[in-house]
Amino acid sequence: MNNWTLREIEDLTENILYEYDVTIPIINIEELVEKIGGNVIYDNLEFDFSCIEKIDNKSFLIKINTNDDYFKKYYEKENYIKRIIANELGYLFLYMGYQTNNELWKSIQIKKEYHIHLLELDNVSIFKDSLFMPRNDFVRIIEKYKTKDNNIDPQDVADYFNVGCRDVIDRGRVLGFFNI
Repeated sequence: MNNWTLREIEDLTENILYEYDVTIPIINIEELVEKIGGNVIYDNLEFDFSCIEKIDNKSFLIKINTNDDYFKKYYEKENYIKRIIANELGYLFLYMGYQTNNELWKSIQIKKEYHIHLLELDNVSIFKDSLFMPRNDFVRIIEKYKTKDNNIDPQDVADYFNVGCRDVIDRGRVLGFFNI
């Protein structure tokens, strides 16, 4: 397992945003998936609410479980699908080696479903939040919405980045803005 640091994950997401000419805020993450070489499908999965598959040496598939109760309940809330897809991208780059570690990527089996493990979730979440809210953009928007008494309404920031309030709080906590 790779031990990624916060700065390494942020550098990786910044490189992805730059290489694929991604504008912040990310509105349609499925377009980013296609630019990177993948596709997203919605299907009934036997296990978990999402997974990722290596299709060949240059492409991948993200599968979203539409039969999952959580999916049915939260499909349109707080950009649920967008967050799942970003988490899967984090797993793809960090733990499958896609475009980051050729030796690891070559060792990944084709047509096998891979699932995020609990021990990898923290780094995958940092990847997701860094992808949607790069450090410099986040700091700039925090400063923009900061009140005279230095209060910040996370919902204002969430609205700007088109993410959930919980995502903003998590990102702000990691970067030292919130002590929640």
